[in-house]
Amino acid sequence: MGSCLSCSKASSLLRSIHSSTDFEVALLQHKLLVAVFSAPWCLTCQVFAPTLEDLAADYQEVTFLKINIDVCSDLVEEYEVWWLPTVIIFRDGVQRGRFGIGQEHQLREALRANLVT
Repeated sequence: MGSCLSCSKASSLLRSIHSSTDFEVALLQHKLLVAVFSAPWCLTCQVFAPTLEDLAADYQEVTFLKINIDVCSDLVEEYEVWWLPTVIIFRDGVQRGRFGIGQEHQLREALRANLVT
């Protein structure tokens, strides 16, 4: 299976999810979770990948998951992912924000806000 973000870093801080079951388990196990919907053929996803790696490094207390839309199409439908990349923040299993490329500042603010509440 291909990497969701086409990031060649072996030490990626984003964990790949390969099924909806894996995703549901992760939602239950982690208080604050960031789901990154992407595809290996998506150029904007490749451009955004270093930003996401930086965010994951800055917020190591948060779980970052990458979801390949070609592998997990059921999650794409369930969470109504219409553009790539789509980043969704979940807190206690509930969606708390949705972001795309060019919204790094808003994503950082949302992460900070969800860490303190």
